[in-house]
Amino acid sequence: MKRAADLCTVLRVLLAPVLAWQLSVPREQAGCVPLAIYLVAAGTDYVDGAVARAAGTASRRGRVFDHGADALLLFPAFLALAMRGTIPFALPLAAVTAFTLYVIEGWRHGGTLGAIELTSSRSGALGGVLNYVLVGAATVAICVDTRAVDRAIYPAAFAVAAVNVAAALERLARLFMPAHASPGAEREARAPRSSP
Repeated sequence: MKRAADLCTVLRVLLAPVLAWQLSVPREQAGCVPLAIYLVAAGTDYVDGAVARAAGTASRRGRVFDHGADALLLFPAFLALAMRGTIPFALPLAAVTAFTLYVIEGWRHGGTLGAIELTSSRSGALGGVLNYVLVGAATVAICVDTRAVDRAIYPAAFAVAAVNVAAALERLARLFMPAHASPGAEREARAPRSSP
């Protein structure tokens, strides 16, 4: 049980190239395989955090691993969907930019690469959820061969890209603000010193 959360996340990482490949093959050949892969991967994302908290193994590194696995799953899927014309290239570009700035800000707050401190934002959290929803909708459209869903996905992808751009701009603004010291460092700075 102690490593179950990490195993869920590893499974998502392993499914990432398979999902991207299945999204690249013709619709007739893919069938419902992309949807099945997506459902398993999304399920691991839903379960891993809850399992880690229940086992008492939730950690900052686990969160970084989880979010990295999300990126490894979604970004190649976005690229495959953009290459087949299902979504505009604006979405992968916006999502990768937002995620990169998210990690850079976390690195800045943590101080080192090994201590990345990811901080959530409303626009970033919404973008993450919508990224998953869009890939899920695309896999459903492939499975049931619904052109109407295909036609809805392309404009919806622009809306999701806009949310990712908003998240990126929010992160960019925070990156140019002065870094705040940790609460412990602030208390230490205010504490009287016994020697000069």
